Amino acid sequence: MAKLFAAAGQAAPEVKYIFELNPEHALVKRASDVGDNEQFAEWIDLLLDQACWQSVGRWKIQTSLSRRMNKLLFRLISKIRPRP
Repeated sequence: MAKLFAAAGQAAPEVKYIFELNPEHALVKRASDVGDNEQFAEWIDLLLDQACWQSVGRWKIQTSLSRRMNKLLFRLISKIRPRP
């Protein structure tokens, strides 16, 4: 909707996004194993930032970049040992 306003040369109202988390996604499952609350918050903030960026970027580029980011993030988070 914001893009339509911009294309028409009008000021767009502030967009408020809803962050829907897929609890079955591998990164979300692994992030839940992070024992440190501060690190956990950083992972969730990163996923939120990625989701927001993906919703406004150029689709073809953002999809491939998002896949690459997820692949790298999964490698990093895989090194975190699950909570006992």
